[in-house]
Amino acid sequence: MNKVLRFTMLSLLAIVSAVSFAQTEIDFTKQSITATDNDNGFTLTASGFTFAADKAEGATAPRQNPNSKDLRIYAKNTFKVSGTSFTKLVFTMSKQGKRRWADVTASTGTVTLDTEAGTTTWTNTTGVAEVTFTVGDKAVHGTDGDTKGGQFDLDKVVITGEGGE
Repeated sequence: MNKVLRFTMLSLLAIVSAVSFAQTEIDFTKQSITATDNDNGFTLTASGFTFAADKAEGATAPRQNPNSKDLRIYAKNTFKVSGTSFTKLVFTMSKQGKRRWADVTASTGTVTLDTEAGTTTWTNTTGVAEVTFTVGDKAVHGTDGDTKGGQFDLDKVVITGEGGE
C-alpha cells in the first residue's frame, strides 16, 4: 500500500511539473505579421504569445522577409515577447541572422549565444509575462564581420513556461 501511494504521488508530481513547464514551439516562417500604424514595426500573435518589434532608435524598421519569412529585427530595434509566464526562450537564428548576428540585451534575465547551434537563449530564474530585447549596433557574431550593422533574424522560438496569455 505504501509503495502504491508513493508511486501515485510521484506520478502526480511528474504530471504537474510537465504541465507547469510546457514547451511551445513557434515557427515564425509559417506566421504572418501585422504592420504597425506608423509602419515602424510589427506584431505577431501565435499560440497565445505576442511578439512586437519596433524601430526604436534604429535606422531600419523591423519586418518579416517576404521570401524566407524570417523575422528581421535590425540594429537598435526592440523586440518584445509577452505571454502568461515563461522562464526560457530559445531563438533559432535564420540563415541571414547568422551572417549579421548582433548581441542582444534583455530588460530582465540572461542572454547567451551559441554560434555553433545557431541559437540565442534567454533565461530567467522566475517566470515573467514580458521581456524586451534591444538589438546591438554591430554584427559582432556574424560571418559578415563586425563592420556590418547588427541584426536579430529569427526562424523560430521554443518557449518554456506556463503558456501564452
